Amino acid sequence: MWNEHLYSFSLTCILIGLVCFAVWVNKNSKLSSSTISFIVWVIANIILALVEHFVFSITGDISIDRYIWYCSLSSVHLLSLFLIAKLHEIEGIKINRDGAIICLGFVALALVQISRLADKEIFRTFAMNDIYKPSIVTINIIVWSYIIVITYFRKSIELNKRGQI
Repeated sequence: MWNEHLYSFSLTCILIGLVCFAVWVNKNSKLSSSTISFIVWVIANIILALVEHFVFSITGDISIDRYIWYCSLSSVHLLSLFLIAKLHEIEGIKINRDGAIICLGFVALALVQISRLADKEIFRTFAMNDIYKPSIVTINIIVWSYIIVITYFRKSIELNKRGQI
């Protein structure tokens, strides 16, 4: 089940995310909804990259491994969503568009994981065989692309405010 190409993709996205994070922190010193959501997204992806390589081979029983795999991945997504909401509550910040899109990415990823578990282990229809991996990659590409774009535009806006563009 573990795929070397998906793992490499995850690591590449994390490296790009860390570069965006460095630019973001350098240009945006205030704690905002976007910053909270972005930090949680990067940390969640680091945790997922570390966990996904090992979690599938825990018991050796494929059926139990699937439950562990899909439940652990969806748990990380849902806990990240909870963490974003809790940090916004603690800081007294309303969630903005950037945070909402990142939260939507977490919800979509969790739904895909839960749907795949139900499809494979409960209903046994295997209807998601062809769309599971592409949907995970597509959701990640969309959210990472959004993060890269908003990082670029934040940098451009800051330079424009300083009169350097």
